[in-house]
Amino acid sequence: MRTDSCQAFISLSPGESADSAPSSRGGRAAVLAAALIRPVRPVRPVGPVRPVWWSEQWIPFAYDGVGDLQCIDLDPPEGGKVGQVVTYWHDRGEREHVADSLNEWLAHLADDLEAGKYSRAGNSC
Repeated sequence: MRTDSCQAFISLSPGESADSAPSSRGGRAAVLAAALIRPVRPVRPVGPVRPVWWSEQWIPFAYDGVGDLQCIDLDPPEGGKVGQVVTYWHDRGEREHVADSLNEWLAHLADDLEAGKYSRAGNSC
């Protein structure tokens, strides 16, 4: 997409023309801004995890249905391991190292299943 097209899109709200000033009413510009702008929040790493809200080097592989993720970390800080598993909480600042690898994470899950720490949810198959 061209830069001038992006600028025209951002500057428009319903009922506006490309020549008018952006409206404070929101519209498409507010939707786009909400998608592009993230609030600055404090992050507390637990273990060898980068102190960032989100990293493009975290590959989600497990989702709890409300926004929290388990991710494979492809760019850990010093002391971490490429491929380690970290948590991403959508509404909290903790970023926690939970396993050194996906295999280790799966082994912990298998142990927890065998120990009866989980039960089947709802009417799922």
